[in-house]
Amino acid sequence: MLEKIIEEIKSINAYEFEKLLDEFEKEEEKIEESDDVLIIGDIHGDLDSLIKLINLREKEKIIFLGDYGDRGYYQVEVYYFLLRLKEELKDKVILLKGNHEFPEVEFAPHDFPRSLLSKFGNKAFEIYEKVKNFWNKLSYFAIVKEKYFLVHGGIPIEVPKIEEILKNKNFIIQLLWNDPTEENTMQSFRGIGYLFSKKVTQEFLEKNNLEKVIRSHEPCNGIKENHEGKVLTAFSMKGIYGNEKIGAIKIVKDSIEKILI
Repeated sequence: MLEKIIEEIKSINAYEFEKLLDEFEKEEEKIEESDDVLIIGDIHGDLDSLIKLINLREKEKIIFLGDYGDRGYYQVEVYYFLLRLKEELKDKVILLKGNHEFPEVEFAPHDFPRSLLSKFGNKAFEIYEKVKNFWNKLSYFAIVKEKYFLVHGGIPIEVPKIEEILKNKNFIIQLLWNDPTEENTMQSFRGIGYLFSKKVTQEFLEKNNLEKVIRSHEPCNGIKENHEGKVLTAFSMKGIYGNEKIGAIKIVKDSIEKILI
């Protein structure tokens, strides 16, 4: 299957790309998974790293933590690969929303439209509108094995119950933009969102009967731990931030495997 998709990437056409975008169905906002999963962080157009990580899959479901385009060389190809993977594996693939899939808040760099223009010419403007519609279908978080909270950025500093999060736009923005800190909670250096402290993490996990937060969003050398291992960051692309490793996380039964390649 992977070989077939990789071969198709060499000749992506606008019709097939649009068709995949149109066929993508909105997923549940809260996903409780009991199966084993492979968790992949930011990709940002890094097709080579994406393929390497997908080749590690055995029978696990795959959950992507967002940020699929912008920055990298193969942004359209990454989108096509993920959409075809979803088409083939259906509910075995879950795509979460990152801050680069949330146009309600301005973000930079945002060169994905330029990548579409380079690939599809004037057709790119129509396709970009369909991409934005696709973004609206992505889930904000997932809950795995009823104890791991998967999200792109972080948890809201107000420490809400999970069922309250999606009712509040400020909480939603924090899901996509927040980062952990070993210091006290403070405004984020990104200009949007916050840096959330160990205390926030502890309260959020206790209030929602969870054990860990697994997220991406933050460049690191593959895997990073915060808050005594209660927050795990997986960063799955390289070539821009100077990291030597790419990371992913496998949850198999009750164990967490950190992957560095």
